[in-house]
Amino acid sequence: MKLRCIKNKTEWIEYAGITPGKIYEIEDAYVGSYSTYYIKDDDKQYKYFLKECFIELKEERNKKLEQLLDDNIENK
Repeated sequence: MKLRCIKNKTEWIEYAGITPGKIYEIEDAYVGSYSTYYIKDDDKQYKYFLKECFIELKEERNKKLEQLLDDNIENK
């Protein structure tokens, strides 16, 4: 699955090694009570990152299409 990093800072953690806007490939994983992704970071090391730092490219595309359709309907 491909994801875009949307932030590298959460309420509890600031992540070094991931870059907002960059696309990463992941393996799904769950650690403790937090939902995480297991990602090869910018330093080529696999680490766990909170899912809230990413958006699936598929989801991002669907949101953009919805926005375009909504904008098109409002402009008619």
